Amino acid sequence: MFLLSDIEAGGSGHITVQHNRVSANNNVCPNFEGFLPDLGGGGIVLAGSQHDIIFQNVVTDNRGNTLFSGGIVLITNTLPNPDQSFDVSKDNLVALNRLSGNEPADIVTDAASTPNVFFRNRCDTSIPDGLCTF
Repeated sequence: MFLLSDIEAGGSGHITVQHNRVSANNNVCPNFEGFLPDLGGGGIVLAGSQHDIIFQNVVTDNRGNTLFSGGIVLITNTLPNPDQSFDVSKDNLVALNRLSGNEPADIVTDAASTPNVFFRNRCDTSIPDGLCTF
C-alpha cells in the first residue's frame, strides 16, 4: 500500500488503513522516468502523507533495498511541491499492528517525519530503535 503526497495543496492524508494483510511485496519497479525512485520491498508506505491511521494490520516479509522498503515506512515525499519544499509524513497514528520479517526493519521512519505516534505495535525491529513495544 502506498500513500503518496500528490503535491496538491494539503497533500494526502486523513486515510485509515486497517485490518489488512500485506506480505512479500518484494518485486522492484524501476524508476518511473525520473518521477519516483525505484519502488519495492514496502508493505505500507506513507510518503509525505499526514493525519493517517495505520491500525491492526499484519505486515510480513516485505524486503528490499529501496527508499520505500520495510514493513510500515513513514518517509518524506521525494516529489517537490511547487515551492520546492517536501512533505513529511507527520501526525500519523501507527497502532496495534503485527509485523515480522520485514527488511531493513519492521517499522522505518526518517528523521524529518515527526511527530508520529507509535502505539503497541508487535514487531522485532525498527529504524530508529524503540518503535516496537512487544
